[in-house]
Amino acid sequence: MAAVIGLLLIAPLGMAQLRITGVISGTVQDPTGAAVPGAKVSLKDQGTGIVKETKSGESGTFVFPDLANGSYEMTVTAQGFSTVVLKGISVQTSQTTDVPVKLELGQQAQTVTVEGTAPVLETVAQLVTTTQSRETITQLPVLNRSNVLALARLAPGASPPGGGSTRYNNLPGGAVNVTVDGINNASNGFKSGGTVFFATVPVRLGAVEEVSVETGGMGADSGAQSGANIKFVTRRGGAQYHGSLFYEPRSEQFNANTWVRNANAATGKRVYFRQHDYGGNIGGRVVPFGYLKDKLFFFANYERIYGPRTADRRVTVLTPAAQRGEYTYLVNGTTDQTRTVNVLNLARTGGFRNTIDPVSQAIMNINNEIPKYAVQVPDNNFNTDEYAWSAENNLWQQFPATRFDYHATASQQITFSWNYYHSWQAGERRLPVPDVNRTNPFRLGYFVWSAALQSTLKPTVFNEFRYGIQHSGDTNAFAPNGLHYTFNNRPLRIGQTLPFGGTGTPLRGPVVPYIDQQNVTGRHWIATMYDTMTWIRNKHTYTMGFSFRSTDWKDTGEVFPIPTYTLGTPTGDPVPGLLFTAANMPGAINTEFGNSTAAALYNSLIGRVAQANFTRVVNPDTYQYDGFHNWTWTRSLMGGAFVQDRWRIKPSLTLNYGVRWEVQGPMYDVKAITAVPDQASVFGPSSGLFSPGTLSGNNNPTAEVGRQAFNTDFNNFAPNVGFAWNPHFDKGPLAR
Repeated sequence: MAAVIGLLLIAPLGMAQLRITGVISGTVQDPTGAAVPGAKVSLKDQGTGIVKETKSGESGTFVFPDLANGSYEMTVTAQGFSTVVLKGISVQTSQTTDVPVKLELGQQAQTVTVEGTAPVLETVAQLVTTTQSRETITQLPVLNRSNVLALARLAPGASPPGGGSTRYNNLPGGAVNVTVDGINNASNGFKSGGTVFFATVPVRLGAVEEVSVETGGMGADSGAQSGANIKFVTRRGGAQYHGSLFYEPRSEQFNANTWVRNANAATGKRVYFRQHDYGGNIGGRVVPFGYLKDKLFFFANYERIYGPRTADRRVTVLTPAAQRGEYTYLVNGTTDQTRTVNVLNLARTGGFRNTIDPVSQAIMNINNEIPKYAVQVPDNNFNTDEYAWSAENNLWQQFPATRFDYHATASQQITFSWNYYHSWQAGERRLPVPDVNRTNPFRLGYFVWSAALQSTLKPTVFNEFRYGIQHSGDTNAFAPNGLHYTFNNRPLRIGQTLPFGGTGTPLRGPVVPYIDQQNVTGRHWIATMYDTMTWIRNKHTYTMGFSFRSTDWKDTGEVFPIPTYTLGTPTGDPVPGLLFTAANMPGAINTEFGNSTAAALYNSLIGRVAQANFTRVVNPDTYQYDGFHNWTWTRSLMGGAFVQDRWRIKPSLTLNYGVRWEVQGPMYDVKAITAVPDQASVFGPSSGLFSPGTLSGNNNPTAEVGRQAFNTDFNNFAPNVGFAWNPHFDKGPLAR
């Protein structure tokens, strides 16, 4: 039987300690159930061989906080009692493993060994958590090695079961917090719209030691930032060397085709998909001899993805005849009779410009190379040809990860971990012509690193300090000045949906060989720092500490420092109405006259400019509209302090209570170029919520340029209380 009873009031915002260490606690008793104070308790990490020691207190209790997850062996000795050895004690992230020790009368030389002492449920805290160990993870049917986050959906209360909007216990999306080694790894700029259930740096299958999901009963040390914590822990090395290699190919040839695709001759083949995942890892001692032999351990994992990527593309270009100015149309009232007029000759007769623009001619020369590298597709347009080809844009991704554990002294341990994600796609060629540059290249460079110092200040006082950074950076800065087309070594920007032609007409003109794009960079930094002290005093285990987080969201985008030209017919221009008439185009329907598809062909060939635009943005240095770099740089600061007590009233009853104080700073504009309305301007003249027609008189709401929209919120106090009652230790009922 399991029942969850308690009270947990949590502040909705702020940064809390998201600790990844576990705890072993217990009570030493004699055969009559009386406490045995002063018993020597030794704890050995079965992975590294590192030993920690403590003594039981007056009530027989002992605690080993700040333990890395793994398997441990405990040895308990006391005068007049046999030595007890307990093996296979499991420690999991953020959980307390309660180990009751029963001593038997006898000599210390006599040893009683107990195997497999890990309890099934948390018996001294009200925390509701689900943990998947590395052994379990490697046996689960994960679709691919990058989908480890999906394992968090196995926790109770998760819904929906797929997509990027999974949440827990029907809490809002902002309540889900993903961390790696205690450091924030969530999308802090987008907490909805598909990035609720999201990890900035994907933790790969070969690098993860444990996945833990906390969905309720969190104490003051971990419950301020979120209502659900998803914690990833990077693997660590031990006293022995272990490693592995893998190669996982994926191909559509390994898949069964669908019935529908088999039945359709046009799409009967399987959907093309190829991907190659490969990599390996190794862990152990950094130095296998000397002073550092049993002090410094490492683990390294490297995985890479190569994915050949192609996409079916089509492009429509002018026929050779249309490039000479010949416009063909269907004679009205017929289905098979066509006529052709030369728009350049009509312009020459009318006394207007009638020569092909050199820019248009240069682009058409590139268009004329397309038939060499693409397949023509039948269409029903007299003035254009359509071509199809497979555009290549291969994907390269790499995922290195490492962790170091340095046991400097018996009371000082330093841990450092680093997880990195790099993705690169060179971009597609706009046209299937070899010398056409690639467009829309995209690079991602994300990482999370975490460093911690764990100290034993006194036999009953322990401390953990942790600091780390999440960085997410993406860039599309491949093109100088964001420009992809030049003519005579001068940048030229034709700002229409490509290929450029008459806007709103079915005719497309010469296809610009480069997609117009801006160079954009994003640099996002989230710094996390926290400190937690544990003090053991008789039946009480006090934890207290503070936390701080700084979030910087910095995007820059270059606007084009040259005009944007829009081709077409200028407003009020009489030329189309004079040239494209019933007299010059006999048999054409009315929609062919005036500013129509024939006019679009004429405009494209001679390069007629309908509009020119020039953009400038606010310069944060001068606060004037004289800049070409658009800044979006916001920052928020938050932090808090807490105290929590775990009172072991009896070996079977534990009371947990505490309080947390959170300070939530406003998100503000670092460059101070944001226009921010005050509350009165937000509502404007509407001030009477339940009094229709009642106006405030504020008929001109304003926004003032400044740094922040609201003040820091200091009034966030979050008390919590809970208990765990286990009257028969590992048997019978458990109430939390």
